[in-house]
Amino acid sequence: MKSKIILPILIIGLTAIIVLLALGGQSKETGPDFTRDDELRAAIIGYIELQYSGNWHEFAELVTSIHTILNDTLGWQGIPNITVLNKVSKLIDDLEPLIDNIGYEPLAEDLNELVAIVRRLPAKERTQSWLDAHRIIHDLDYFVINPDRPAQVRDYWGVTKTIPALRESSGGQH
Repeated sequence: MKSKIILPILIIGLTAIIVLLALGGQSKETGPDFTRDDELRAAIIGYIELQYSGNWHEFAELVTSIHTILNDTLGWQGIPNITVLNKVSKLIDDLEPLIDNIGYEPLAEDLNELVAIVRRLPAKERTQSWLDAHRIIHDLDYFVINPDRPAQVRDYWGVTKTIPALRESSGGQH
């Protein structure tokens, strides 16, 4: 009976250790408080959408597509390859001209940083740059651009300029 209990506990414990090691020492925070406040979240999304002079839905879908590819590639210690790099680069090519439509400077800066990182990604090795690109798009996708999108994991990496700026503009209370 005890062995039936101990084995699952060992598996869960080892999995947790592997995940923590895979994070490369960077700790995750909890998501920004403003994403839990429906009224404030709607106001923030509305504000950013108003600052965007293009098709917001197209922009949001592009962000989600980049995030999905990076998630699928890097999850469970996946190794990027030339096909993945080409897919991400194509989406970045589509995203880059849209950045000029963003009137909210912190978001534009984060996206320009993402573009710069992707432009120098190696094709066949998992590097910190791949993780950095994923963490930027992850935080922007889940906590700014598409916060209502269902997700299994909503880790907050805290690597963007946008989210602290939004916290500050909401009075620092969130």
